[in-house]
Amino acid sequence: LLVAVLKGRRADVLDVGCGTSRLLADLRLDGHRGRLVGVDLVSSAIEALRRELGDVDVELIVGDALELSGLDDASFDVVIDKGTIDAMISGGTETVRRACASIARVLRPGGRFLVCSHHRVRDPVARDDWLDPVLFGLVNQDRAFAWSLAVHSLGETDDLPTVYVCSKRRASPRFDPAALLVEFHDHS
Repeated sequence: LLVAVLKGRRADVLDVGCGTSRLLADLRLDGHRGRLVGVDLVSSAIEALRRELGDVDVELIVGDALELSGLDDASFDVVIDKGTIDAMISGGTETVRRACASIARVLRPGGRFLVCSHHRVRDPVARDDWLDPVLFGLVNQDRAFAWSLAVHSLGETDDLPTVYVCSKRRASPRFDPAALLVEFHDHS
């Protein structure tokens, strides 16, 4: 799924809340040629990852997902979250909204926000305390863009994550921001 989302080996990728994950380094070592940036609030995690990766060409930044300061608008093709939203939701929905608005800001039109979560949306029409602040933050950052959501279930058990792929595109003149295209894919 990640390979399909990366749109080739030149996509610029941001890993929000990267911690000590080797994902970006593994992408680089596998031949990925785009810009690879990891951001985490915990400086000791970034320092440990820097030591582990050595001279692998990956940018690592100590930074807050709520702001993503220092990163330009529309500078990434793909933003990846592997549990950061899950951790933030315990701090309240406003925290998640702010982080998702920052992610929407740095994501290019045509880009994708990939969220790997242990939260499973059962009904795309019903209100959802986890998904609502994610979508609210993305959609309300800039009304000139429309979003679609593809939900990829990796299995029936709760120990397997669900992957949410939020795609950003220019809105048509008749776009209704309340209308969200949602697709479900079962990969079990």
